[in-house]
Amino acid sequence: MSIPGDFKRLMEQLKVNVKSFDIPRYDLNLHPLEVKENKIQLIINNFDPKRFLRFVPILSKNFKSMNNSIVVFINDLKLEVSKDIITISSLRGSIPQEDLYIILSVILRSHLCVACGLCELWCPNSAITLKGNMPYVDMDKCTSCQICNERCFISQKISVEVMKRYFNETSGDKREEKTS
Repeated sequence: MSIPGDFKRLMEQLKVNVKSFDIPRYDLNLHPLEVKENKIQLIINNFDPKRFLRFVPILSKNFKSMNNSIVVFINDLKLEVSKDIITISSLRGSIPQEDLYIILSVILRSHLCVACGLCELWCPNSAITLKGNMPYVDMDKCTSCQICNERCFISQKISVEVMKRYFNETSGDKREEKTS
């Protein structure tokens, strides 16, 4: 796989010479249970809601965490996350594809993060710090600008693939173009 643009520039800055790299094929074990215009329900085996909780401020500051489940309100959408089950529902009308892409990218980042530090490097508000090989998002500093999502190579590559495979959607492709 060619190296995404931001990652390539970082490696050049660090004077690391790598022509390409492989992201191991992760068996996400992600399966849509229900896909409707206003509701999508997914299973992701071995998904850790506590790990996802560290990423929630990237989506919204309007959330509740109870036991092993999290409810997040993002504009007119409601995201419910529990062990292995993720439900995205619209409070009004259909789920916008761009919102679905952003939500999936944060979910997948939390699940597959490799602690490369790009999110910390690119955050314009210094809201992200790596702690214990995981990003920690400071809710007071994060503005949910999504720059960290746009710079994350996990998010850029895998979210686009998931959108294509499960939702026949190519709206994420514009993110992929930024990395060339």
